[in-house]
Amino acid sequence: MRWSTLPLTLALLLGSTWARAEDYYARNPTSQGALTLVGYSGTTSYTIQPLPTGNPITGSVGANVRANVPLGAIREFKLTTS
Repeated sequence: MRWSTLPLTLALLLGSTWARAEDYYARNPTSQGALTLVGYSGTTSYTIQPLPTGNPITGSVGANVRANVPLGAIREFKLTTS
């Protein structure tokens, strides 16, 4: 797989059909990437945990609302939504 040199935008529909956390693992190929999160229903909380270590980024997004989270120097990360 070849990574684009354009800034990363990863769009996810975040919804909670069941009351459980969902984990996603991803890679940011540039130091200018951003993660776009879109709420599907209710309010969804998220945590972006840099891998292998780092300070987590937390927040929430409401239904039909878009949040653009700059990733900066974060390359590999785990996204947890609930």
